[in-house]
Amino acid sequence: MGKNKGGKNKQNPIFRVAGGKAAKAKAKFKAQPVNTNLKKLNANVRKKIENLDSSLGEVRDNLTALPKKKEIIVNEAVPLPPADINKAIESIASL
Repeated sequence: MGKNKGGKNKQNPIFRVAGGKAAKAKAKFKAQPVNTNLKKLNANVRKKIENLDSSLGEVRDNLTALPKKKEIIVNEAVPLPPADINKAIESIASL
């Protein structure tokens, strides 16, 4: 009826690899701190974002509170002396 296959299913080595199946099975049942750490990180990030928002809001308020200065610069035409055509022709001819 039941035949013994020579103990193929049984492995009992003298030296076992550290972190093998037994270590993984034990680790499954331990409480993992990931969720609590993520919650702490999210809370810290929210605080930093709120601080930045408030400081940027203050900067924006300061910038909008400054009076806007619009200076209209009018370029007044400076009268130039009339061009001397004869002088220009002489200078070109000398080249």
